[in-house]
Amino acid sequence: METLIEIEKKMNELLEADKMDNAMLEEICQSLKEQPNVRFRLMDFKYFNKERLAIINAQKIELVRMQNFDAAAKKRELELKCLKHIQGKEQFKIEKSMFDIEENIFAYFYTGTAKNDLKIYSRLTSPENGFFKNPNVG
Repeated sequence: METLIEIEKKMNELLEADKMDNAMLEEICQSLKEQPNVRFRLMDFKYFNKERLAIINAQKIELVRMQNFDAAAKKRELELKCLKHIQGKEQFKIEKSMFDIEENIFAYFYTGTAKNDLKIYSRLTSPENGFFKNPNVG
C-alpha cells in the first residue's frame, strides 16, 4: 500500500503531465480507497470565486426583499462558504491546482488551471466513485 505522501506526489505530477494517464489515475484512486482513516477535502476555487459571491449576494438580497427568510439564510450559508474559499486562496496565495495532505486529510486545491485538472476533477467528484462532493451538483 502506498502512503498518502506518495499518492500526493503522484497526483501533483499527474496534474501537470503532458499526456493524461487515465490508467495511472485509476491506480492512484485505488490506492486512495485502501488508505485507512483518510478524509477528503475539496477547495474548489474555480467554483467559489468573487463573481459567484456577487451572484449569491444579489440572490440573498432579493430573497430578503421577498421575505423568504429561510431561502435567504441558505444563501447566507453559501455566501460564507464562498468567502472562506476566496480568503483561503488569497491568504495562501494559491495560483494553481495542487494536492496536499495534513493529518490524514487528503486535500485538492482546485483552480482549473492545471493541464489535466478537468479530467482529474471529474474523476474525483464523480457521484459513482469519487472522493469529493462536487459543489456544482445539488
